[in-house]
Amino acid sequence: MRVIDYEKDFVSKENVDWDIPFVFVVGTYNTKGKSSEMAKAYMDWQTRSLVANGLQLGGGVTKHDKGAGADLEFFDAFKTIVDFATSISTQGTVNTAAKNSFWSLVDGPHNDQIYSHVEHLVDDTFDLAGKDK
Repeated sequence: MRVIDYEKDFVSKENVDWDIPFVFVVGTYNTKGKSSEMAKAYMDWQTRSLVANGLQLGGGVTKHDKGAGADLEFFDAFKTIVDFATSISTQGTVNTAAKNSFWSLVDGPHNDQIYSHVEHLVDDTFDLAGKDK
């Protein structure tokens, strides 16, 4: 089971229309025992700055509560794959202290998955992303 504190572990642009196609990136990490510190470092290094500069729609982090699974899962939404690629090329340019803190707390390898949101469920029916689809 995973948990999220939406007050400190999620941020998005104001009034995001999530009924659009977008790129959704999920990274799974284990920590050296300081999951809250690691989550804050990532949010400060990546998510908050990328949302603030308009490159990212939103994102956050969930923490492992019980059962099997990674300690932390970070999720980030971008309007296009180009926006995601741009975010990769600018990593570490805003808050190097948070970046260094994050990587110092990572334990072992990590896994990243990139998804393309094209449809979702509305009233148990698949609905294509976009207006009136």
